[in-house]
Amino acid sequence: MKILCRGAESIIYLDRFEDQKVLVKERIKKNYRIEQIDQALRKTRTRKEVKLLTEARKCGVPTPKILHVDELNHKIIME
Repeated sequence: MKILCRGAESIIYLDRFEDQKVLVKERIKKNYRIEQIDQALRKTRTRKEVKLLTEARKCGVPTPKILHVDELNHKIIME
């Protein structure tokens, strides 16, 4: 795992998935939030991002291809 970028909401890093090099975006837990609210926010934001990336790609915008979404761990795995 090689971290490429760390922001306020997520970490973006290189990893391997099904024998190929992938980019992973993982939303990080905020300890100052109530656990249930934090889980709900990260889940909702991950789903929205996947939906927007998918729609943008359908419209011809060059976006990373989504290979897998891990809703439990709030990760988006992309080509």
